[in-house]
Amino acid sequence: MSVSVIPAALKYRASLLAFALGLVVAGRIHGEQPSPLAAPRAVQVALAPFDIWGNATVEIADAVSTSLTALLKNNVCFEVVSRTSPSVEFVVEGLIHAEPKRRIAALRITDPKTGQLVWSENYDYTNITGDMMARDVFRALQSGTRCAPE
Repeated sequence: MSVSVIPAALKYRASLLAFALGLVVAGRIHGEQPSPLAAPRAVQVALAPFDIWGNATVEIADAVSTSLTALLKNNVCFEVVSRTSPSVEFVVEGLIHAEPKRRIAALRITDPKTGQLVWSENYDYTNITGDMMARDVFRALQSGTRCAPE
């Protein structure tokens, strides 16, 4: 029969972790707010209305916005807010343009405090869906924040 020996320092750390976890759980049971250390604040993202130019229709803009909003709302790392919110960290903007031979969706993420371009991509939307473009924007937001892809 083998006996495992757990070092005293490890037992102490485990008991501290169990105690801290118990406080967080107890606080939630009693309706208290968890400690700021328990869960970081969500990254606030605003979706600006897309510009529509030329013969473009609003359908592709709606598809990107709807899909991106769903992705953001289903992820605890992000919160969708108004563009005028004082704490917005990223703004997603888009331009949908259509001519007889070209259909372009230009999407970008900016930092509203500095005006700096964080990410941008141009798509020929005859060969890609709004869902696919929204996933690209979402991945760019994840990579630019503490919210790593799951």
